Amino acid sequence: MSKFTQEVLTGINIAVKSISKKYPFIVGWELDSDTERYSHVIYIDIIVDKKKLSDYFEKPILRKHLDKVANFVSLFKNYDWTKDDETKKEWEQEWEYYYNSKREMEKSLDTIYSLIPDEYVLMTNTDTKVHNIRIDDFILK
Repeated sequence: MSKFTQEVLTGINIAVKSISKKYPFIVGWELDSDTERYSHVIYIDIIVDKKKLSDYFEKPILRKHLDKVANFVSLFKNYDWTKDDETKKEWEQEWEYYYNSKREMEKSLDTIYSLIPDEYVLMTNTDTKVHNIRIDDFILK
């Protein structure tokens, strides 16, 4: 039996919908396929609208063939590993920016999820509230 009851799924949905106000490119979510293995963290995949994502970051999506990414940098920046150190430094700065954007989303999810009533929150087998929601991937639509 899944530990993700309808109430727990509703709680996650509330958290995701709440952060979508700040991040309008978020159009949905789904449980990550491996999340059942973990007892103190919830892994989800965030579904994003490509056009809204491009508008939000004010950058064109260069790699339109991708349908799933772990970090947005792979959409907005092509990287040639044979380039000079300055190009590598620029890539690292871009990667850091998008990595931090993802972490900010997760912090927002955690904060909102911690405020949701207990009946909508996943509990561990020791009756401790799970407060950690992590974004595994972004699914692009």
